[in-house]
Amino acid sequence: MDPRLSRAVPAKRHRVLAEKVELHASGLGREVIERIQTDRFNAIWSYCLREVPFYQAWRDEHGLPSRISHPTDLEGFPELDKATIVAREKEIFGSGSTRHCYSTGGSTASPTHFPAGRVDGPYYWANSYIGRSWWGIRPYDSNLHLWSHAHLFGSGLTRYVRQYKRVAMDRLVNRVRLDGYDQREAALHRDYETLLEVRPVYVSGNTSTMFKLARYIETHDLPVKHLGLKGVLVTAETVSDADVEGIERAFGAPVLIEYGAAETGVIALSAAPTTRPLRVIWDSFIALVDCEQELRVTTLDPRRFPLVNYRIGDRAVTDSTNALDFHAVLGRTQDFLRVPAKDGTVTEFLAIVPIHILKTYPGVLAVQFAQLDRGVRVFVQSAAPTTDLCDLKAFVLGKLLAEYPELDPEAISFELMDEPQRTIAGKHTLFRA
Repeated sequence: MDPRLSRAVPAKRHRVLAEKVELHASGLGREVIERIQTDRFNAIWSYCLREVPFYQAWRDEHGLPSRISHPTDLEGFPELDKATIVAREKEIFGSGSTRHCYSTGGSTASPTHFPAGRVDGPYYWANSYIGRSWWGIRPYDSNLHLWSHAHLFGSGLTRYVRQYKRVAMDRLVNRVRLDGYDQREAALHRDYETLLEVRPVYVSGNTSTMFKLARYIETHDLPVKHLGLKGVLVTAETVSDADVEGIERAFGAPVLIEYGAAETGVIALSAAPTTRPLRVIWDSFIALVDCEQELRVTTLDPRRFPLVNYRIGDRAVTDSTNALDFHAVLGRTQDFLRVPAKDGTVTEFLAIVPIHILKTYPGVLAVQFAQLDRGVRVFVQSAAPTTDLCDLKAFVLGKLLAEYPELDPEAISFELMDEPQRTIAGKHTLFRA
């Protein structure tokens, strides 16, 4: 590590990260882990009842205990969700400003604000790197980052100040940032040439961006594997098996799935040597998964505003109510397709199923859906200039009907699109407006 970089970051962050690395390498069993989680929650909950007026009222309203004896006791706590955070924002922030906060994207509704404080920083930062350390990636290792949140910069003079700060921070942490949301042919070639020039230790970006770059590399038979990347880190969007296979094949490097949210930071990441399962950062989070696979998260690190039994809005596949790893994160709980069956009933299944099928079809770059009253319309972006929709439909339905034979094939239609619709944050939307 460059000592100049090490000195530039507060020592507490390095200390917290070192403690986490040691803890996760200790090979503790579930019983010990859950005892640690229980003790950490009780300490956090004591702070909440002493210092956070919202949680004082929350306890009184719901008759909550002053401590728990096991992480699954949190199932008896009421779910905290974004609607509650929005409705009680004034109470949650008290006399404080919403200037210092975590904010969700607000692509479909008003953004949700969560109080942030200086105490949060070292733990938020350490959780960004603990999972990467499992793959031999250290803080300040060179990183090519395909991303863009230009919409967050605002306008006027403030915009230029924030842009300058972003550039300065990228240089400080040895990161080269490119606009990952520009996925035209020329931009993909720019990404490839920058990759060769920078020769980073790892590459990162949202899933759809990395998949499209992988397609471009394969289509043009471009040399990349000689770079010896330690990993391709994908985040922000649901990751299918086809995404993993395509990216690994093109880059010759393992795919690292990073799962988290703006309001929590990183919750789980691929644990070497395999992409799945994702290991939960269990010293920082209790992750409860119910029988419907809905995920609720409780934060265990010092924070200005801890989250207790927070319904994050995603579904996860795991073997235990108190998840220490995820076999898969399936995306938002509402990401289901409703397709009429031949007998007049309706079959529901996760949209990731046809996405996985479509991304194994030659040339497919992106997939979106429109839920209709009597079926689903599938929009496909393809790199192939003469994609045969009839052949594509036959390919998809052949595999889909093998899994769901009751579906009415006439209820699923296909259309080519030039570009997928995006959220204000630049991510692909799953359902078109």
